[in-house]
Formats: sequence, C-alpha cells, structure tokens
Amino acid sequence: MNEKPRDSDRPAPRSRLVADPSVQPLMERLACLQAELDDTRRQLALAQRLQRRPEHRIIDFVGSSPLAQEVKRQARRVAQADAPVLLMGEPGTGKSLLAHAIHAASRRAAQPLVTVRVSSVPPSQLDEELFGPSPDRPPRVGDSLGGRLQLADGGTLFLDEIGDLPLALQAKLLHVLRSQEMPLPGGWTSQTVNVRLIASTRRDLADMVRRGSFRADLYYGLHVLPIRVPALRERIEDIEALVEVLLEDLSRRGGLPPKSLGASALAALQRRRWPGNVRELRDLLEQAFLAGSSPVLTASDLVPLMEAATSGSEARPTQAGAGAPAGAPAELFAQAASGASGPDVCGTMAGLPLIHRLLDLPTRAEALQPGPPPEEAAAPVTLSARKAQLEREAIANALRRTKGNRVAAARLLAISRATLYEKLARWPELGRRSD
Repeated sequence: MNEKPRDSDRPAPRSRLVADPSVQPLMERLACLQAELDDTRRQLALAQRLQRRPEHRIIDFVGSSPLAQEVKRQARRVAQADAPVLLMGEPGTGKSLLAHAIHAASRRAAQPLVTVRVSSVPPSQLDEELFGPSPDRPPRVGDSLGGRLQLADGGTLFLDEIGDLPLALQAKLLHVLRSQEMPLPGGWTSQTVNVRLIASTRRDLADMVRRGSFRADLYYGLHVLPIRVPALRERIEDIEALVEVLLEDLSRRGGLPPKSLGASALAALQRRRWPGNVRELRDLLEQAFLAGSSPVLTASDLVPLMEAATSGSEARPTQAGAGAPAGAPAELFAQAASGASGPDVCGTMAGLPLIHRLLDLPTRAEALQPGPPPEEAAAPVTLSARKAQLEREAIANALRRTKGNRVAAARLLAISRATLYEKLARWPELGRRSD
C-alpha cells in the first residue's frame, strides 16, 4: 500500500520526449504547422493593409481649377514611377497630403512611408535620425534599431523641407540615391536599402544651388519628377469646394451640427490673398465654426477674424491681385506682397496671372434652373449628348433639393464628392449660390 512509485511509472521528462524517435515526426509536423500559421498571418496582415483605405488619396487634393487638375494629373503620373519626386510650394499648400497620396497610389503602398520633418530636427541629430545612432555613443531611451532610411526599406522616405538639410548630409543622401547603399555608423560598412524618396520644399533650391547652400548634383537628382503645388490665391475658384470639405471635416471631428457658407462669406474669402494658404483657411473656418451659432456662415462672421489675422501678420494686402502689374507671375507678386524674400519662396517655375476681379454671382434660384445651357439648347442627337443633359438635370435637381449643399447632393446622387466637383467644373453655373 505504501510502496513508492517506481521510476518507470513516472512521466518522462520533456527532454526525453523530444529525444524519443517515435515523437520526432509529430514535432516536425507541429513545426510545419506553426510555420504555415505564421505565413498565413503575414499574408492576412498584408491583405488588410492593401484593402484598408489610405489616409490620403490624390483625389483628396480638393479643387477642379486647371491648376488643381494639373497637380492631380502629375501626381498620378509620378506615382507609377520609382524615381525621386520633388514637391515645391509655399507652406500650407498641401505638399504633405500629396506625398502621402503619391505613396498610397504607388507600387510601394503596402510598404512603410517614413516621414522626416527636416526643419523640426536639430542639425546635430539629423545624421542619427536618417542613418542610425553611432555605435560609439551610449544608448539612449527611445533609440530605434536603425535610422529612418532603414525603417523605410522597401517603401518610401518623405523628407519634408529638404532645403534645410545640411550640406554634409546632402552628400550622404546623394550617395544613397545613386547606389541604393546606406553607409552604416562608423563608416566601414554599408547596407543595401531599397527606398523611394519624396522631398518637399518651400525654398527656391535653384537659387540655393547658385549661392552654394545646396548641392547641384542632389538638386538635379531630385528634380527628375518635380511638381509645383500652386498657392491658394492662384486657384481662387477652388475656395468654395475647399470650404465645404473643411466644414464637413470640422463638423465630423467635433461632433457638431454641420454648417454651410453663404455667398457674402464666399466673396469675402475669395478677396483674401491667403499667405498661409489652405492651412490658414482651415484655421479661420475653425474659429468661425466654433464662435458662431448660425448654421450659415456670412461675411460678418469671417471679416473680423480675417482683419485680426491681417493685423497680426503686419497687414498684408487682402485683395487678390491688388496692385499687381498686368501679366506679372503670381509667385513673384506674392513674394513682394507678403514680404518674403530669397529662398523662402518657390519662384523657379513660371506662375499664372492672378485673378484681379470676381464674377458677379447670380442668385441660387437663377443658378439651379434645370434648363439646358445655351450651347445645349438644341435637342441632343447623340447618346453622349443626351447622357450629359440628363446628368446636368440630375445634378441641378439634387442641388435644389439639398439647398445647394454639395456634400448632401453627392450622397443623394450616390457619387463621390470629388466626382460631383468635376461635374460642376463642366457646368459651373449649377454651383453658384447666394445667401
């Protein structure tokens, strides 16, 4: 009864089970199943990343003006290539949005997009930020396994404000662009990296090359696929569409009732020069959105805020084109009007003349009449003409039913907001409004 269990009755240790030849095929099968499970998880994660809607798309660059349409056309074209992209434009014009959208539309969309805001990193830390920490210094809290170039391997590296990159790092970056090899800290070895570079700048890099503050070879390497992002004052006709998108976003993010824009407010916005571009427009709308209680923003809601902003920025001119010489490039006059000089203004590309006056806007009742425009007054004889006439009548009817609210009209028509804006660019008389 009190006999001790024999050794043979006790469970064998785990090491003996593994060593047992009869268990070995089972262990190998288990290892194969684990490998298949890991591979399936990786494929599922990749499929989810591919199916997930990207944060920014090229269509999210709002506007149907010729300049906005050209920017979107160029962005779609360069997204299919693998060469470096240079985005040039004033602060607040949407360069960061375009960089994310180009990556999302490229073959590298499933791989990481790594952003480095050069102007916000101290020059002494930029080398470590890009190429990794030096092995000679003691580790710090927050150190990553490598630099941003290593993290972006296989994907895209976005260097925001590359004009602020020191000359010494410009040479190292040029080496990476040419050889796809990154020198590791210490300088004795290198690592192969497959990275596409997208860079943005508010500066005139060509002028910096002439003054010796930017390498000419790096400039030519970046200038393979340049895109000039226009200032808001150069595409004043896009303000109405931008306002509708921004107001909808403010309403959704804040959980507040939606607001719309009256004609007097639109006219006031279109007369401003917008030195801060779309970013300034959003800030102004957010102030007006939170300050007022009316569902429709009018000029009285916006003008005091614009005057306060103007006085706070040394009273820059607020009328589009006021005092501009006839035919003068828009960016040159903008530089003189805003007090900017030298490398802070992108003046390397020829601009378009500014809009010097606004067209008279008819009332909403006049604008939303469903009758065909004069050029389509005759009965259509082709299928495409008949389709265009029906599209126009459907859009006019939707805008009438939603009282000019384009977001609601797009939902009613079961089309995207961007598609509606493209249709309205063909028939601009449908989109005009009044208080």
